[in-house]
Amino acid sequence: MKVLFKKNVKGIGKIDEVKNVADGYALNFLIPSGSAVRATDELVTAVVAKKETNAATEAQKEAASKDLVAQVGKTHSVTISGHAHDGKGKLYQGITAQEIAHAIHEKHGLFLTKDLILNYDKPIKEVGEHAVTIGTKKHSIQYKVIVA
Repeated sequence: MKVLFKKNVKGIGKIDEVKNVADGYALNFLIPSGSAVRATDELVTAVVAKKETNAATEAQKEAASKDLVAQVGKTHSVTISGHAHDGKGKLYQGITAQEIAHAIHEKHGLFLTKDLILNYDKPIKEVGEHAVTIGTKKHSIQYKVIVA
């Protein structure tokens, strides 16, 4: 029986995937549990259209983020002031990804979200120059953040 998966089922199928499964498995487990429905022609065409729309939207987002990364790359660096301990160079409060994005917006007029700042696990807690990666998995640049 052909079924359309509504939930991920480990080892069997993923969401919006159409597969042939045993009739008993579909009728006794997948359909009653809400993990799948019978795959009709209308459902299959709707899923294909949804996937095409999602792919087109992703392509547009990727192109927009690539352009934004290129614009950010032209600016090279941003300076952020932080309140530091006397003479030790350690900040009272760390500089977060959101603060970096806000500083780039304030100084250069480019709107970034914190999601475009990659591999940023811990806030910056020291005065000096720090390199952060800005972009997506496919298109990224190293950007200099100067904490003064």
